[in-house]
Amino acid sequence: MAFTLQANKNTTLAADLLSGATTGTLSSAAFTNFTGDYLVVDYDVPAKYEIILCTVTGTAISAITRAQSGTSNVDHTAGAKIAYDFVPGHYAALGEVATGSTLTTFAPAATGFTGTPTVNIAKYLKIGRMVYVSIDVTGTSNATTSQVTLPFAAARLEHFATGLAVDNAASLINPVLFRTIAGSATCDVAKDIQTNAWTASGTKRFAATFWYEATT
Repeated sequence: MAFTLQANKNTTLAADLLSGATTGTLSSAAFTNFTGDYLVVDYDVPAKYEIILCTVTGTAISAITRAQSGTSNVDHTAGAKIAYDFVPGHYAALGEVATGSTLTTFAPAATGFTGTPTVNIAKYLKIGRMVYVSIDVTGTSNATTSQVTLPFAAARLEHFATGLAVDNAASLINPVLFRTIAGSATCDVAKDIQTNAWTASGTKRFAATFWYEATT
């Protein structure tokens, strides 16, 4: 598989993509054409989240293999959000490149917490300029904003809506939003994709797995 690595690209379905369908239509030609790569449909609707393996040419989706990486083959309606994202299938396909490689632990610094928060997970795998990160931080909130450091400076500003957030001890449905800063290893963390403010008290937690492009 040749990855297209199209960070922060998304659009919507122009028409319904029913269960079992192997072709579909996008509302815009938002993606660079590719053959045999992954898209995520209804990424903002947990009950309908589906990863598909497909080919994209302009606004046409073809050769769709449904329900990848344990997701379900379900109906998606016109207007459903669809995006290119780093998914388990990508990681599995990196086997030959990363043979013998292991995830490396790093020590992120996080702001927006009282004292030092607990780092449950902080690991990465770097292949070339692509950095695959898994991070889980929890603590007591003392601010409406939060930031965390990544293992390498990011090449550009990018947004990654993934994982989970806990705000004032309440688990949220919307995925937490990570926003890299061009030329910096510091990453902004919002509690949801609408970038609503965190509660400045109670338990704050963000946990996600995503990839980004490093400067070098």
